[in-house]
Amino acid sequence: MKLTSLFSALTAGLITLTATAAPGDWVGKSFPALNVSFHGKAPETNGKALLVEFWATWCGPCRESIPHLNELHGKFSGKGLTLLGLTDEDQGTVTKFQKRQPMNYAVATDRSGRLSRTFGIKSIPHAFLVSKEGKILWSGHPLQLEEATIRNALR
Repeated sequence: MKLTSLFSALTAGLITLTATAAPGDWVGKSFPALNVSFHGKAPETNGKALLVEFWATWCGPCRESIPHLNELHGKFSGKGLTLLGLTDEDQGTVTKFQKRQPMNYAVATDRSGRLSRTFGIKSIPHAFLVSKEGKILWSGHPLQLEEATIRNALR
């Protein structure tokens, strides 16, 4: 097989894996406590719906989802939705990245990787929409989250 064909097949496989791979079915279960280090002030989460995205600065698909998440933050933060980008990278790496790519929502680090392991995250970006009561309502790629699903979570 030619190198370009192998590369094309590998790339197609990775894109498919990133878009379709998901941890176990967490919908309906409680979201665990957020024991993370916030970059800046910790957002208010009590009584609010929460959208948590697992991401990394080196992840191309994660970088592509940031403008969408910024847009969701702009539309829904005043209506009771808190967005949180969660990475396992150190604060310096994230701060340097944010100078090039603004993230208008809260960002935190889980250096231990506890939450990622809990959910069985194997590919990123991966997001969870959590109700005001702490129940997971939706899980998947952040670009596949429909605004109607967020509106329902805010009711």
